[in-house]
Amino acid sequence: MKNKYHFIISVGIVLLLTKCDQMDTRFLVINRSNASLYYCILYANKVTYKDVHQLPGIKHNSIPKGDSIRPFIIWKGDNWNYMVKKYSPDNRVHLFFFIADTVQKYGWDKILQLKKYDRKDFTVAQLDSLNWVYVYSANK
Repeated sequence: MKNKYHFIISVGIVLLLTKCDQMDTRFLVINRSNASLYYCILYANKVTYKDVHQLPGIKHNSIPKGDSIRPFIIWKGDNWNYMVKKYSPDNRVHLFFFIADTVQKYGWDKILQLKKYDRKDFTVAQLDSLNWVYVYSANK
């Protein structure tokens, strides 16, 4: 009887795991600049205050200098490709980088108003050609 329950639980776990959405972690962003960064990834091609005002408080949206991060999405199938096609009007992933010291100096309103950020746009094909690795190296 004990083996029967063990078998049922094992089958249930296997079914649950095969039905779950998968985490797509192939994207790697490396910070080779001389500064710590905040970043956000958007499907829209314009960054707004709503997109960034909480970034300094969100650990997973910062990249210390010399470090890297794997932004991920959870979805079924080819996650990035699906999300870009569904949500991006220009079929691109938009990365916005903000120097942490500059954010502290100016605040988000001025950063956005003066466009004191770096932006990089990618199609899924471009990311494929880069093997999903982007190195940020602007030294400011």
